[in-house]
Amino acid sequence: MSEKHRYHPISWGLAFFQQLKNFVIPIVLLLFQWRELPLGWLIVGLFLLISIIASFQYFTHYYKVTTDSLIVYSGIVNKKETIIPYERMQTLKQQQWFFFKPFHVVRLSIETAGGSSTEAEAVLPAVPERIVQRLEQLRGNHLEEVSETDGYEIPANQILLFSLTNLSMFATFVALFAFFDQLIPDTWSSRLFSLGEQFLQAGWFMFLVAGGSVLLLVSVVSIIKNMILYYRFRVTRQQATITIESGLFERKIQKIPLTKIQGVQIHQQVLRKLFGLVSVEVLLASGQEEGDDMKQVFLLPIIHEQAMYRVLAMLLPEWQLQQPKLHYTSRDKVWYFLRIPLAIMIPLSIGVFFIRPWLSLIALVLGIVWLFISKRNSFYQGYVIEEQRICMQRALFFTKTQTFVARPKIQACQEETSKWLYPKKIYHVCLFIKGDVSVDYLRLKYIEQSDLIKIKNFYQKK
Repeated sequence: MSEKHRYHPISWGLAFFQQLKNFVIPIVLLLFQWRELPLGWLIVGLFLLISIIASFQYFTHYYKVTTDSLIVYSGIVNKKETIIPYERMQTLKQQQWFFFKPFHVVRLSIETAGGSSTEAEAVLPAVPERIVQRLEQLRGNHLEEVSETDGYEIPANQILLFSLTNLSMFATFVALFAFFDQLIPDTWSSRLFSLGEQFLQAGWFMFLVAGGSVLLLVSVVSIIKNMILYYRFRVTRQQATITIESGLFERKIQKIPLTKIQGVQIHQQVLRKLFGLVSVEVLLASGQEEGDDMKQVFLLPIIHEQAMYRVLAMLLPEWQLQQPKLHYTSRDKVWYFLRIPLAIMIPLSIGVFFIRPWLSLIALVLGIVWLFISKRNSFYQGYVIEEQRICMQRALFFTKTQTFVARPKIQACQEETSKWLYPKKIYHVCLFIKGDVSVDYLRLKYIEQSDLIKIKNFYQKK
């Protein structure tokens, strides 16, 4: 196949709805500014304009598959030609919405070695599945022949448990509640405050009923979201590539070369610790395409702790991951972690009490939660150094995170202290890793000088 090909006609519909989304805000502002505009003619004109733009995109975008490279053409006046040799292709990421399946069409994103970290080198909005298979074959000519592993698939009941123990949904709700007075009219804000006072006056039973309703709503939203994202989640390894498949309405297939993996992170939230469950994420050198909903790349979204290292040994045998024997650095320095929360929350709670007494209860609860989080971080913070790798652990909010990273993947090492901490020989240390869209970092706070020296010597070791 060496001739130019247009994308599947369904790409015209994708371009149409993308342009429609771009025009929504200007049209709404226009209607508010000039309410006398005839709505019918406005809709007809908008439909024609967007149809013309979508048609230009459809008829001016091509691709060509040659024996040594993929060539992508676009543009009318400023014509653009992107040549991607097969040996430079690192990741082929497929997306297949439910309305793509009858046509056997996928959206293909291609990331290359040395490409942008915020977007794919090329995006083919709608191509037949056979084209993807052809690219895999041509790309495979440059790779060593290795058989595929058995893989690991997550059952639906584990996705349900993952959703019910997902504290990030509750954090989102709390963040929205904290800023809701800026998002809604002042009259609504006053009514909600009055309603809160009425619930407290009505007794704890009504207050618990309201809290239970919110909890149920957040849980349902979390279940729906994660079922859509992780339905039939499967991870396998073939050659030097990890393949991750998931999604209900939009089936995503992401292929990750091992050379792209910068580090491995193991997350465990408070609720999941009760069930012995963890999540495993991989940190990538160049990551998600801009606009991707899944900012984190979970190798194993949820798995039992006892099975985790066995599955990781199957998927990433080169890493030789085992349960780390951590050296805990800050269990005798709890006061340093608690002093800032105490200095902020005590006067804040007292001040709020004189403005709205019932809000001081919320401030007190938030203060206790902050103290719990800080105390937890001081308890779990630690590290262990192996010959070519370091594992650092810390607790951020309600999640304990272990990060394994090889020394060559560390970009920089930074130490910090203050004029009050320096006489006591107490420091902070930060290791920087090149992440998917920016730079990730590993940070330990309030550690002894001896620990700082060990970490610096590990980083500087040639």
